[in-house]
Amino acid sequence: HGHKWADSGPTTRLTPHIVATVGVQEYRNTIERAVQPGNAVLEVGCHLGTSTAMLHDRAAYNQDRKEQGGGEGYCIGVDIGASIIEGARKRNPGVFFAVGDAWRTADLLRIQQEFLQTAQGHCDDNQDNERRQRRTIGFDVVYIDVGGLSGSNGLLEALTLISALEHALEPRCLVMKSLGLRRLSSTLMPFWRCPERQQQEELQQFQKGGSVHEKQSS
Repeated sequence: HGHKWADSGPTTRLTPHIVATVGVQEYRNTIERAVQPGNAVLEVGCHLGTSTAMLHDRAAYNQDRKEQGGGEGYCIGVDIGASIIEGARKRNPGVFFAVGDAWRTADLLRIQQEFLQTAQGHCDDNQDNERRQRRTIGFDVVYIDVGGLSGSNGLLEALTLISALEHALEPRCLVMKSLGLRRLSSTLMPFWRCPERQQQEELQQFQKGGSVHEKQSS
């Protein structure tokens, strides 16, 4: 189902796909499916910016020129620590980083506006800049790697943060590093897959004139 993470357009207001991951590698392995060239992406809890840079490279891929960089997409990295952001900027000079709190969603939108204004002043390609400005509020994809939420005891806080970011930023996909969320997702089951419901349907089918298995073999 990975293709669906990226199929919905940025203006479509739908319930976002929520992807729970465990560990750095699994978190980064989602990038190719969740992020498409031209997307507006945010990573909250960017740390030293390694994942943010990977997200930015994916979003900023120029499809017209078939080359890395120069596209309309981007990723913004946000972390609460000023020293962390300073280190991320030094390691990844081509990516925009800012000090911000994941829980202060209005600040995240202001950071996006700051980035767009900065990008407009430095962009030489008017066409790319014009397309980038089309989505000036909110993000297509949000990545979340916040300390305290990635462990097994941060489930309630993780769900609360996802809800806040979903309503404020309106992404089509949220990817969170969270063991608790991953465990929860592994125990959930849609109603149509419940064994009791399947048994009930088979009983109804049998009462109508034969079991499902009999019809399949006939």
